[in-house]
Amino acid sequence: MKTERRKMMDKLDLLCGKVRKEIDDWQCQRCGKPVTGRNAHWSHIFAKGTHINIRWDLNNCITLCFTCHRWWHDESEGKAWFKNKYLARWAYLNCPVVDWDDVLRPRYNSTNKLSVDNLKVIYEALKKKYKEVAK
Repeated sequence: MKTERRKMMDKLDLLCGKVRKEIDDWQCQRCGKPVTGRNAHWSHIFAKGTHINIRWDLNNCITLCFTCHRWWHDESEGKAWFKNKYLARWAYLNCPVVDWDDVLRPRYNSTNKLSVDNLKVIYEALKKKYKEVAK
């Protein structure tokens, strides 16, 4: 049985993907094809398990079609492609010092677990962002 914390993390993952797809206008960012239904994928630039501090940061996500999502995980050139296409986002994600007040990135050390209350705050921020970008 899932804990309340695990359930909230799952809800955050779903909402984060939904928001990113809206921001990307439901279009694969690699090949440019429209994505819908089971072909509408999203992925983290930096793995959610090893980069928990940016797991729900919208700059750390990208909308992809099924084929490009497979390419993203199978090819070592994915990060190089992302860096070339999205240099500003790449720089932001690799910047050790960030202005935390304007981003959906929580203030915590990546080795610490977020409380359910922390997760709820992030969820509300993502919900607000979704309302801003939903078409």
